[in-house]
Amino acid sequence: MDGRLPTTIQEAEALVLALYEPAPPEAIARIQEVLHRLQRSPSGWWIARDLLSHNDDKVKFFGALTLIVKLNTESSSLDSNDASELLQNLVGWFVKSLDDGSGALVIRKLSSALVTFFLHFPTRWESCIRHLCWSLSEGAHLSQERISPTSDLSGLLQSLHPRKLQAALWFSGTLVDESSKVEMNSAKHSGLYNSLMSNAPDALALMSYVLNHGTFADPADSSIRRDSMTCLQSWVWFSQRVSSQNDELVASLRTLIQPTIVALGDEDLYEVAVELLADVLSNYSVFLTESHYESLFSLFETQWSHERYRRLVEGDFDFDSIQYGQLMISLGDSKVQSLIHSVDNRSSNFLATFVSLKDSDKGAQATIDHAVAQLGPMIAQSIVQNIGGNASRSELDRLGEPLKKMVSNQVKARAWLEQALFDPSFPGQHISSEEKAVFLKKIIKSVLFFDNISLRMRHNH
Repeated sequence: MDGRLPTTIQEAEALVLALYEPAPPEAIARIQEVLHRLQRSPSGWWIARDLLSHNDDKVKFFGALTLIVKLNTESSSLDSNDASELLQNLVGWFVKSLDDGSGALVIRKLSSALVTFFLHFPTRWESCIRHLCWSLSEGAHLSQERISPTSDLSGLLQSLHPRKLQAALWFSGTLVDESSKVEMNSAKHSGLYNSLMSNAPDALALMSYVLNHGTFADPADSSIRRDSMTCLQSWVWFSQRVSSQNDELVASLRTLIQPTIVALGDEDLYEVAVELLADVLSNYSVFLTESHYESLFSLFETQWSHERYRRLVEGDFDFDSIQYGQLMISLGDSKVQSLIHSVDNRSSNFLATFVSLKDSDKGAQATIDHAVAQLGPMIAQSIVQNIGGNASRSELDRLGEPLKKMVSNQVKARAWLEQALFDPSFPGQHISSEEKAVFLKKIIKSVLFFDNISLRMRHNH
């Protein structure tokens, strides 16, 4: 190979396919270098167009990748007619890829190419999600002028094959992911924020339809609901970025959290649902409403939760068990003060269950151990400090139970509790000797270090 650029589409196709053939590293590097120059050459536009007509997914993938490169480097050189023609072709290739058996890699790369077009020309494709869904329904690119911005999208979605719904979700998720990476207030991306926001209702309609649709006819198509939750996660994180200027988006996205909580009970959806919820609880807890928290705490009282908890504490450290523990910890972390101050049995039971997660050095549980180690001292100190002078016996009983379970199951709990009890603020002047004695007897005697504490108390008095 002499390093010259291909001059025919056949030469370009052969070069792309050669990249996947066994060859010495230096030969592969030379091919990559030529293809890199080809993408940036003036002929890159027509090469990409012709590559996308090939039957081989590897060739089509490179064609879509070349269009992304050209858009990112030469979009400013496109006039209005060029941009309109490119969009028409891109949508046409995307729609065709769903009918000609193209693989997911090709469809996703074409989705990325469409998003790249939107980022450079947001005002030329303002209703991109709606336009794409209508084009998918028709099986060909439709003129944007034929699509009403007020037409019922949910009715259209019912007519789409699950594979096309999935492709629309991929586009919607990539759209918000890539838009989040750019500075929307810059002159270069003027109009991007408003154009993206104009698509939010259609993105919500798409996700809502899929999440609430139930089971699709083909079990293999259940993956579409996982993709819907992945898309939702992307939009939730975008809403965090713009929440100060768009309360309506936040409120709309919140309506999709309840179906996500319900999805925890579905084995096919559990992994993506628990990841989304644990992520939101840990990093964006204000997004959740009290109704969402009520549903989550209720979930931990179900047989489903009890079985997962049993597996975890008995040493099942498979990925799904670790995810369950992380969800529990994220929920406890976000509501720890509320749990401690609440007087209901649910709060006490959740705290007691939470602190019963055992310490272990076994591989994957390291994440859970770290989180418990961070929260354990806080829980011990908060419970101790919240025993007030007017605490009733029932209150002492309620707060004592989580601590008893903590010290029974956590190797480090003795140190946590000693630290809290030996703090100068405890015992305080507002706690009577009788209350103090009841509390210490219930908690400390049961964990076999009563003598150490009692010595300290005699020293204080």
